[in-house]
Amino acid sequence: MEILLADDNAEDVMVIQMLFGEANKSHGINFVRNGEDVLSYLRNEGTWSQSPRPGLILLDINMPKRNGFEVLEEIKADAALRSIPIIVLSTSAEKVHINRAFELGASSFITKPAKFDHFREVMAQFVRYWTHVSHVP
Repeated sequence: MEILLADDNAEDVMVIQMLFGEANKSHGINFVRNGEDVLSYLRNEGTWSQSPRPGLILLDINMPKRNGFEVLEEIKADAALRSIPIIVLSTSAEKVHINRAFELGASSFITKPAKFDHFREVMAQFVRYWTHVSHVP
């Protein structure tokens, strides 16, 4: 399964890449650092003209150029992209953010813990679920 990780925090990107790599070497993880690049990647535009279609998108809310909510809304409005499961990752645990993500079509919402070890533990559980339990089309 190809995974697109959209996050501008280098440490979070490193943790997620490491954990998916530990869980299963068959996952390709590509990452972008801003909302505009997410859409360009998915539409195979410019630098991303040869990018593979992801089976899962991990989407941060707070990114430059376009935030995660704007990106999520645009993906779910596009008939060619709307079937891709999107997991929103955020440091926010506010109900308004969680509700908005689900209203826009997110498959799940994960609050990123502030402490590195706790974030690693949460992501390890997440990886186990998405690689061993869930079946993504």
